[in-house]
Amino acid sequence: MEPTVNSMHFLWAAYILVAVANIALVIWLAARWSAVNRKQS
Repeated sequence: MEPTVNSMHFLWAAYILVAVANIALVIWLAARWSAVNRKQS
């Protein structure tokens, strides 16, 4: 078990986690924005 491989896996896991969080946030904001637009019109 080399520390370099473990740190690489940790970096990839953190990167993917951040990417998923960003995508979820964008989808949530888009859903809220479209809901607000539907209420106004």
